[in-house]
Amino acid sequence: MKERNKETEVKFTLGEYKVYSKKRKKEYSVIIFPGELRLWAFDNYPEDNFMIVDGDKTGFRMLSIAFAILAQDPSKIVYFPVKNAEGFGGYYGGTCHLVLACSELQFRRSDWYELKKQFKPKNKGKYTFRYERQKLMDYQEKLERKMSYPEIERENERVHAEEQKEDTIFIVDSKKAYCYKHAQAVKVLRKYKSGVPGYFYCHKVGWLVTDREIWYSTQELLKELEKKEE
Repeated sequence: MKERNKETEVKFTLGEYKVYSKKRKKEYSVIIFPGELRLWAFDNYPEDNFMIVDGDKTGFRMLSIAFAILAQDPSKIVYFPVKNAEGFGGYYGGTCHLVLACSELQFRRSDWYELKKQFKPKNKGKYTFRYERQKLMDYQEKLERKMSYPEIERENERVHAEEQKEDTIFIVDSKKAYCYKHAQAVKVLRKYKSGVPGYFYCHKVGWLVTDREIWYSTQELLKELEKKEE
């Protein structure tokens, strides 16, 4: 019997809502992550031509788990209720909740608020996800031997969608694209953990904001507040 690699295989238990769209006559499974995460989703146009999701190390790790869930099971919808995530130094304002889905699911973003109304205790259960990080990383390497990232990106462009509706940002990508995003997020987290100085950008996702940056920005805000009080 093969031993499990404890470093790369972890079980996560998250909330799951089973909800039904009368319009589509279809049941959906929505995986919900904790709302207290430091994860900031916002539209940074025109500086960036895609929706940005920044986070601290914990928020970014949870985002990588979300990418892994969608890379393994495109039938799920992932929800981060992080509109009110704690910012730092006043930098993050006007952030949104975040919904991620796979193009394979053919989920209509216009149906979201009908589904969200069903987020009630009677519809909530538990979802256990066996996160096999290295297995996904190995799969991504095999995929890249068959297709270059530009080829994956061109293929994904046909199905990619992103939109802000009211207080929520929706991002839709292919299963392959989420596998790529997972690999990129893991690489950024590893680089950060290694102690390498610098900035930590995850391609087509956003920035991992370091503890030092959060501390420094918070100190700057405190100085400004002290000046105003003088």
